[in-house]
This record gives sequence, C-alpha cells and structure tokens, in this order.
Amino acid sequence: MLTYRVLVIDDSPDIAMLVQELLIASGYGADTAHDFEDARRLLAMREYDAVLLDYMLGEEDGGQLLGEILGRDPTQSVIVMTAYGTIERAVEMLKRGAVGYIPKPFDNKELLQQIERGCERSSLKKENRRLRTMLAGKGVIDNIIGTSEPMMRLFEQVRQVAHVDSTVLVTGESGSGKELVARAVHDLSPRAKNRFGAINCGAIPANLLESELFGHKRGAFTDARTDRKGLFENCNTGSLFLDEIGEMPIELQVKLLRVLQEKEIVPLGSDKPVPVDVRIITATNKTLREEVRKGKFREDLYFRINVIPLHVPALRERREDIPMLAHHFLHLYSTQFSKKMTPIPEAIMRQLMAYDWPGNVRELQNNIERAVVMSTDGNIHEEHLFMDAMLSAREERRDSMAEGPLLPYSEAKEEFEKSYLDRLLESTGGNVAEAARLAGRYRADIYRLLSKYQIKQPKK
Repeated sequence: MLTYRVLVIDDSPDIAMLVQELLIASGYGADTAHDFEDARRLLAMREYDAVLLDYMLGEEDGGQLLGEILGRDPTQSVIVMTAYGTIERAVEMLKRGAVGYIPKPFDNKELLQQIERGCERSSLKKENRRLRTMLAGKGVIDNIIGTSEPMMRLFEQVRQVAHVDSTVLVTGESGSGKELVARAVHDLSPRAKNRFGAINCGAIPANLLESELFGHKRGAFTDARTDRKGLFENCNTGSLFLDEIGEMPIELQVKLLRVLQEKEIVPLGSDKPVPVDVRIITATNKTLREEVRKGKFREDLYFRINVIPLHVPALRERREDIPMLAHHFLHLYSTQFSKKMTPIPEAIMRQLMAYDWPGNVRELQNNIERAVVMSTDGNIHEEHLFMDAMLSAREERRDSMAEGPLLPYSEAKEEFEKSYLDRLLESTGGNVAEAARLAGRYRADIYRLLSKYQIKQPKK
C-alpha cells in the first residue's frame, strides 16, 4: 500500500527542510514548497494526503492559498502553522476550512499527531465521496478518471444522453477509453439493471461474428449442434456495445441495419424473426465518413448509428489528467502486487506529462504496471517507462543515420533542441510558462533557446 504524502509550504527553506526530515523519518513521503508558484506547481503534479501551510509566505497571505487548495479539492486536509499565533487567527483559519492549527515553534509530537489525523481524514473523505457518488448512480463516471475541461464536458454529455434510448457512436483513438464511456452510458441509463454486452467486431471472423450477434439454430452450420442465442437476445432490455464497428463486414452491416429499423433479428438457420429491445452503442477509431466514401461502410447505417456522437479526447489533449491517472494506476498495481510503492517522483511525472502517449490511457496504464512489477526498491524508475517509445526512437535514429552522414555532435544537439522546442510549444499552444513546467526548466531557459534559434512563439 502507498504511504501518506504531505506537502510542506513554508517560505523558510530551513524550517521546511526540518519538517520534511521529521516526516520522512516518521514514515511519510514529503515535498516542500516555498511560495505560491511552487505550491501550485506541486499540487497540480500530484495528490497529497495533507498540506502543512505557513500562514504568512513572505508578503503573501497563506489564507488565500488555503482557499485555492480547498477550492480545487474540498477533501484536502490543510493544517496551518504560524509564528503569529492567536486564538482569533486559529478560529479564522478553521472557519475557512483548515482541519488543524499549530503555532511555531511547534512540538514535534503534536505536529505528527495532527498530520496523522489529517491524512486519515482526507483518505476517509475521499472514500466517502466515492461511495456517495456510486450510490447516486454516477460511480461509473469515476472509473473514467479526469477533471480536465474536455473530460468534464464528456461526463456532462454522457449524463445527458444516458436517459434516452437513441443510438450512440463513441469515437476516439485506440486506448482512449471508449468502452468505459459506453459502460457509463449504460450504467447511468434506465437499462442499468439489465445486461451490458460487448463485442469487438474486428477481432472475430465474419461467420463467427454473425453467430455471436444473432445466434443460430441447430444445423445452421457444421458445428451448430444445438440452438444458441446471440448477444442481441441475451442483452434483451439491456445494452449492446459494438466496438470497432468500422471493421464489420458489409453483409453484416445489412443485418444490423435491419435490427435498428425493425427491432428484430433472424438467427442463422431460421426464417422466423425474433423481436429484441436492445440499446445499441457503437465505437470506432476510424473516420466513418471516409469509410462511407470508400464504399467500406454503408451510408444508411452510418446515419442510423450516429444519432448521438460522443468523442473521447486523446490523452495528449488532456495532459492535466495524467498525474491523477498515474497515481490511480500506481495505487491499483501496488495493491494488486502487494508492493509498498513510494509516490511518483516529480521529475518522472514531468516526463509522463510531456510524452504524447500514442497508445493513450492504455499505454500509460501498461507503463505504470510494468514499472511496479519491475521495481525492487519500491520506487518508480525511468528505465522501466517509455520502453515502446525508446525502441521506436532508436529505430528512427537508426533509419535517419542510414539515410545520410552522421552530424557533428554540436549540430546534432542543435537539431534536437530545435525539434524539441517546436513540439513543446505546439503542445502548449505557445504558452512559455507551461512549456517550461513540462520541460522541467526555468522560463528564462526557454526564452534563451527561442532567441538562440530564432524560433517564434505560435499564436495562441
């Protein structure tokens, strides 16, 4: 299981370091921040079980930061410490949402007791919130992890469409979580108590796919020794998810169109239609309009299944969700493999957020699982991550070197820096502050390189 992690925010580096050492010696993970900017950066990078906040951060009011922290996560336990302790100030901070208050100089034992209570309280409140959400019928949304603007829009769309019976087409790249969205639509619908079936139309040969969907009668084909119901009948009054609908053979598309139009199926080897009441949810990573143009997908079927389109954003389009996803998978696999893992280091988290994740959430999940399995000391190590990307990069470098003469080191370095800056600025929309955060460098470093290579910032 994971250890509790605490963020210590104090404008005095000496005090922050002393508290950090005390917490680490007591079995906690601990990070330090010395101003608003540091604190906001760390809070965006990872989740904390408790925050120890200095009331006065130089010229800045810690009370303002307290409001920001609780506005971002109402379950966060914040303990305020100050050298200017008065009863009035303590009451004020508690009214504003702090769970504890400790004056400086503080007693180590008392500080640790407050931290322990704060961490336990935070953990309990998060679990209670999760359970309340599930009881409200929205727990499935929690399985699609994300608080970014694109995901919040998607969650709202899912809730809106779940209560009607119209067909839904979920689009998005491979590994982005399309089946989770389909399950969410079902679980939030009036059909939630009935069966949810799923099948990948591209993973099964056409003859078997037809039998799986529509069922068959005894003797319909060589191995059909008994009658067998298909998914449409088995999911009657429920929902059926047809993944990779763009891979469905044309002859089966005709039969699916009949189901949508007539609300009935004809099993293989039978001539008697069977009425069915199934909500159909489909998904694809293809552009179906283009498939229609090529003659590979029926236009009439396209319009039937595309009544309500839902798009799942790629992970690179919601980078701010990566820390939450990474911590979720770390907790999942540390529990599954009974390993006590420390939280993901900030430097590695920056790399996770900077990477484009062509395999999306599935690729991130696989990376974290591998890192947990390979870890021998409870830490996440860079060499256990990005293995697919590193192999691909090596192949690209090998191909590029084979195409022409090797560049001198200085020229090769310049080419890399220019290419890296272009991608970095493109991914942040020209936001230098965000680019610096992702790269783990100061803004001045980014500006210096832009000037050196005469690279213009893209317009926002």
